[in-house]
This record gives sequence, C-alpha cells and structure tokens, in this order.
Amino acid sequence: GGSFWAASADADMATYVSSERTKMLRLDVGERQIRDVAVAPEGHGVAVTTDGGAHRFDLGGPGKRGGLITTREIHRSASKPFGVEIDGDHAVVVGVDKLVHLLDLVSEGELRALSGSPHPLEDVAFVPGTRMILTGGSDGWLRAWDRTVAGGGLALRGHLNDVNSLAFSPDGERLITGGRDGMVIVWDVERAEPIEVFTEPVSTAVSYT
Repeated sequence: GGSFWAASADADMATYVSSERTKMLRLDVGERQIRDVAVAPEGHGVAVTTDGGAHRFDLGGPGKRGGLITTREIHRSASKPFGVEIDGDHAVVVGVDKLVHLLDLVSEGELRALSGSPHPLEDVAFVPGTRMILTGGSDGWLRAWDRTVAGGGLALRGHLNDVNSLAFSPDGERLITGGRDGMVIVWDVERAEPIEVFTEPVSTAVSYT
C-alpha cells in the first residue's frame, strides 16, 4: 500500500512509512546532516546532505532490518542541495546552485547538469512515463525540463513564493504541489493548469510512490 520516505533535515535518520508499519533507519553519512532521501521500489536509494553530497545506499531487500545502513558518496556539488528523486537507474538532485543534476546510479557519475532557473530549486520529481523532470523553486514557478536538453522549458505559475514540495499521483495524471504560501495545488498534467487549490495555515509537503 501507499508508502513514502522522509528524512530528517538535521540528523542521520530516515523514516519509512507504509500502510502497514513505520520503520526508522540510520544512514551512515558520517558527521553530515541529511537534507532529503529518495528510495526506488527495488530497494536502492540516494540521500543528499547539507554539505552538497549525494550518497547511494542499498537496503538489501524488503527483509532488511533496522540498523546502520552503509552509504557511499557518488556526487558532490558546490552548494547546498534541497531535493532528490529516483527513477530507475537515474537520480536527480536540485538545490541552491539552480542546476538540475542528473546522476547515473549504475556508473555512479553525473550525466549532465541542466541550467535555466534564475532562482534556487527546492524540490524535484520525474514526470511518470516521460523524459521530463519537474522542479519547484523559490520564485514560485514550476519548471519542466527535458532530461537531455539544457533550459528550463515549460514554466507554470500558481504559487506566490517558494514551491517546496511536489509529487505526482501514481497514474501520472495529477500533480500536487505545496508552497510556503500555505497553498496546496492539484494540477491537471495534460492541460498544465490547476484543478483545485487548498489553503493551509502552514507549508504542506506531499509525496506518493
């Protein structure tokens, strides 16, 4: 059933939440602090740390028990990362440097860094079934990026300021975004327009897998 991963922004702990259980895992990232975590259904994941590092780890299958999970650094940027997401053998990292870093988890290297955002990027998601990547930034805009082409591509305006969380529904037809403006917006992906807007007293994070 529905599950997602979340990471503490000031520790080495990650929390796995599903309809059946909640489990705490400790990732071996040394003295670094975790900013975000993404895990693929196959059981491998990437954690980004506040010093700019991206760390690959493997859970060893669904039977893996709690304890210290070994990681290895596979990428480092010069600035603070905010978000990471995984799609198969690819991961994408965004942050203060305004770049979209596309990583190959097989070769454990950077495929390319896409540029085109004038402001820091705060969250990222792969668009299901396509070559596109969607980012949310501190300027309130959502930007769609082709994995193979530099440039921000399609830009959507809906939030008043920082877009700090975004996720697609499992069928890829709906996008849900949350911002520091207290709004949660449900988007029609095909039409690239909002369907519903909810106002919350505080920023709301959303996640699907």
